[in-house]
Amino acid sequence: MKILIAPNGFKESLSASQVAEAIYLGFSEQFPDASYTLLPLADGGEGTLHCLCGDDSHHLIFTRVHNANHENISVPYGLLKDTQTVVIESAEALGLTLIEPSTRNAWLASSYGLGQLIIHALDQGYRKFILGLGGTATCDGGMGALSALGARFLNAAQQPVSSGAKGLLELADIDISQLDSRLKETTFTLAHDVSNTWLGEKGALMYVLQKGATETELPDFHKAFQNYADILNNRLGKKLTDIPGTGAAGGMALAFLAFTKTTLEPGGEFILKNVNIQKALAQCDLIITGEGQMDEQSLYGKMPITLGRLAKEQKIPVIAVTGNLGQNYQRVYECGINAVLSISPGPISYESSLKHGRVLLTATANHIARLVRIGNII
Repeated sequence: MKILIAPNGFKESLSASQVAEAIYLGFSEQFPDASYTLLPLADGGEGTLHCLCGDDSHHLIFTRVHNANHENISVPYGLLKDTQTVVIESAEALGLTLIEPSTRNAWLASSYGLGQLIIHALDQGYRKFILGLGGTATCDGGMGALSALGARFLNAAQQPVSSGAKGLLELADIDISQLDSRLKETTFTLAHDVSNTWLGEKGALMYVLQKGATETELPDFHKAFQNYADILNNRLGKKLTDIPGTGAAGGMALAFLAFTKTTLEPGGEFILKNVNIQKALAQCDLIITGEGQMDEQSLYGKMPITLGRLAKEQKIPVIAVTGNLGQNYQRVYECGINAVLSISPGPISYESSLKHGRVLLTATANHIARLVRIGNII
């Protein structure tokens, strides 16, 4: 039997590589003679840099930038094997997991650090970028990143607006006269981890609670997001805010689509294409995938769903493992996932699940392998 182990990471617990290794450990105890391929994946969010650039430290460059809370941290970006294309994972600088839950503030969190990373790469002479969008603590529509690159976001008095989503509520005008001139010869490919638009019932507002917002603040966030949309749409004469993927990473794509040479791509599809997934699928009988939580939101471009749809086309069974089964998780069965199992052994706390994720995941993989063995016997 040929088994492809191709998971996402479990946010705040295990990287995609650690998840793959834990699944292998549990599964191989039951099927020691099977052929295994471990292919840790990402979808634009956490793990994208590793997925595209690997572990080769020669392809990583470190610099210091601001995280979403304006704290100075050391952050890597990478180079593809052609050494001409920069890979930046927004979560490396702006990741939600970098911010303690008690200090998360979606209203003030800024994407400024992403712009700093881009400036550093521009200074090294690079002009071709892949930006992984996902897993950030921000929802400022990319305003902070473009501010670092020279754009000015102004209120009605022609003064700079506040940092973060609060600034989107104050915004009245955008001045790009001082935007870094090197951007004219620079191209960006943005790989987004979810297909949500900026506005609408399934827009970026869906994610602000996990970034530190409260229920009572949601109307203000809606006003801020709508104001930003109105200003961009009126300025450009087209509705960027209706494009799938503009809701990812707190609307990061919007500023780049508006003012730079940018293409937007679904992160899952982009990553799978770059890791030659078709070759891996042609050499497997079973796929084990997974991510930290599976629910209805997983259908909006998350990697296990993208992989499941490809596997369904080739009639390869897919089993998913997850830390938590969320609302309407059963909808993943529409997308090529044949079974999904939680690693939770019973009523345990979220903190305990994170702490013991590796052990729980290995045990769950072992249970899955036992069931597969029963299926083979029958």
